[in-house]
Amino acid sequence: MNVTNNIVIASITKPCPFCAGRGILTQAADRPVFGIQCTGCPSSFGHVFDTPDLAVAAWCLRRGTVSAAGGRASKGKLSWRKGRSCRRNLRRAREQKKLKWIGSRIDAMYRWLKEYRAKEIAESEAAFTASMAELGVLEPRIRRYPDLSAMFDDLRLRQAQAKARESVPENLHRPQQ
Repeated sequence: MNVTNNIVIASITKPCPFCAGRGILTQAADRPVFGIQCTGCPSSFGHVFDTPDLAVAAWCLRRGTVSAAGGRASKGKLSWRKGRSCRRNLRRAREQKKLKWIGSRIDAMYRWLKEYRAKEIAESEAAFTASMAELGVLEPRIRRYPDLSAMFDDLRLRQAQAKARESVPENLHRPQQ
């Protein structure tokens, strides 16, 4: 690479948007201004930046500068690197769009399922309460039969244990044996 009247200072990590070559930070030999020049092609930022940090930031950001000009400059021209990067960028954009769509669908389904589940739980609790009330009415008839009476007592015992577990904070639960 020929760098005339410039002092090469450092190599820049972000590749050139045209050829994927490395950019190098240069300083004008006659004044304290900085620029960036690609090692693989003739693209460059002229010596217009007051500090090396500004030159590197402009090269790395490329908003409306080299990459925008590069897109316009190479419009209609084909290269395998440009085609590969276009396909890669399109694939990434499609993946991001798909993930965003899936995320929005999941959020919508979650809200719907949460409401549905709350309604289902309320209906289940209402049915359970109605069943227990009916059992309370039928208790005298159930007590006439010893087998049914034993099952009824077991049911009441399990209900009491379940209520006791609900009233105890979760961090105090003990495993059942």
